[in-house]
Amino acid sequence: LKIEIRNTGELLKERDLIKIFERYYSILPKDQSGHTGIGLHMAKSIISGHHGTISAENRIDGVCIIISLPVLTGSDTYEHEI
Repeated sequence: LKIEIRNTGELLKERDLIKIFERYYSILPKDQSGHTGIGLHMAKSIISGHHGTISAENRIDGVCIIISLPVLTGSDTYEHEI
């Protein structure tokens, strides 16, 4: 299963694309608090726990977050350690 979330705003700088899934990383200046920088990191942890991936890329029309998850059918199962 592939999910794309697109933002038609400004593109991200290359250094931000590389780091946006790191815990506590935010592209906003420190004086614009209210953002803790844990949302995308938490999303990545949850998605990874379900054997999926999440990435971000700049496209011509904006930033795209791409989530890929395996699709289980029938009796397919996977094990996850907590």
